[in-house]
Amino acid sequence: MCHGATPGASASSCHRVSPTEEPLEAALAVAPLVMGADGMMVPFRPVGGQPTGKTQWREVKVGVLARVRRHCTRTGKVVTRLHHRRVVAVLGDIEALKPRLWLEAVRQGILRAPQVVWLSDGARGLWHLFEEGCSPYATGILDFYHAVQNLWKGAQSRRGAGRPCRGLGIGRVARHRAGYFDHSVCVFGAAPQSHRL
Repeated sequence: MCHGATPGASASSCHRVSPTEEPLEAALAVAPLVMGADGMMVPFRPVGGQPTGKTQWREVKVGVLARVRRHCTRTGKVVTRLHHRRVVAVLGDIEALKPRLWLEAVRQGILRAPQVVWLSDGARGLWHLFEEGCSPYATGILDFYHAVQNLWKGAQSRRGAGRPCRGLGIGRVARHRAGYFDHSVCVFGAAPQSHRL
């Protein structure tokens, strides 16, 4: 990943840019930074604002960064809330997202955050993005629903092709537990990494 690049910068010039961190209040500066990315195909019309013409599908990549903190509601329930939310989006492929996402990650304090979590689905390109730029600073977590999907695939392959996995009950148990899953454990329960800059 091109660390600290400006949009459109060449690979040779990307290391010369040093973005400044956004100022954070003290309570947010010590909160975990959660980030992730995803891609999708978006329909566009040839003439903006007009419903006529053949739809053109274009690739869009989106990165999201936020600080997370626990909050106690009026009823006493502890919930996780996102603070200082930032979005990076690009009409293009993952290569176009890389420098922009890294620039925003540096602005949001990836180099000094006490804990950084990369939460993403199982797309190889997104995990390649994580490995290239964020892995020295962040802990990667496969999102819950894709983790269950991969467990199911593993169970099916263990049972053999064409043999049902009904007896294992994985799908039923996973669906049941998804409703009671404590998502804050993924962030607040993980030990902070000790190799920060």
